[in-house]
Amino acid sequence: MNSNECKKYLAAFADGELDVDQNLRLLEHMKMDPNATARVAHQQQLRDSVCRCMTSDCPPMPDMLKQSVIQMLEEPSIDEQQDAVIARIRPYQVTAMLSGLAAAVAICLSLFMYFNQPVVSPGFEYSAKADSEHIPGFNDYTAASILPTSQVDRFANRHTTCSKELTRLHNFATNPHGIEEMPKVISEHLGGKAYPCLDLSNAGYKFAGAGPCAIPNGKAAHLIYKSINPTGKNDTISLWITPDDGTLDLVPDKVFRIRGPESNHPIIAWRHDNMVYYIVGDTYTNIQKAYVALNGTVSSGA
Repeated sequence: MNSNECKKYLAAFADGELDVDQNLRLLEHMKMDPNATARVAHQQQLRDSVCRCMTSDCPPMPDMLKQSVIQMLEEPSIDEQQDAVIARIRPYQVTAMLSGLAAAVAICLSLFMYFNQPVVSPGFEYSAKADSEHIPGFNDYTAASILPTSQVDRFANRHTTCSKELTRLHNFATNPHGIEEMPKVISEHLGGKAYPCLDLSNAGYKFAGAGPCAIPNGKAAHLIYKSINPTGKNDTISLWITPDDGTLDLVPDKVFRIRGPESNHPIIAWRHDNMVYYIVGDTYTNIQKAYVALNGTVSSGA
């Protein structure tokens, strides 16, 4: 796929609208063209920002602004018939005016994000270490091959629904009775070796349940952890483990952010021993703690 073809498909890729063959061809091109990757990231960030704006509660229009808009629409000399017509169309005029204002804000936001996106250089990662939200022992990079938005949304939705209702989890052929049995169950289910210890108690989370899952690539294990001292919000962690199928171009044992701290459900991913791990949580600090707990276990006894 050449650069001109790539430009045509970037927006569709960001929205998850391409088929498997087109996704793979575009991912191959993105490995060699990090600027294309940055444009995809920009599209996804813009989409997320617009979604947050559209779904957030909108405060009522101040009375002074409402009166000013209505006065702008009124003509000084009109007869009663004209007055009746304007009275009927005025709500639509106000709505159109506000819609145009919202569109202008969205365009300005898009231009700002486009001209302030990072200048990248070829390689597996761009956008070096993340921001001030790091905890000790955690460094991440932005993935060079970004998951389509539809795939990212599936992770977030599954994390939310299964965490709230554990009965949605399917059953393994051999159901585990505790976290200490999970490495063996996962190896039997996936045909590969997982971390020898998947305990997150050092991060403040206890094992709540697990089951086979169809995302992200048809065969995976989904583990759910609950906070030992739940405070109501931000108290669950989801860990997906799946065989590495080459979808993500990840440097082994380096963690990559798929969805950052600005999201309601941040996501990170990394590759270790031919397996890919995804952590989804409710805050970026929580998923960092989970990652450090797992990899601290690996470095001390894998």
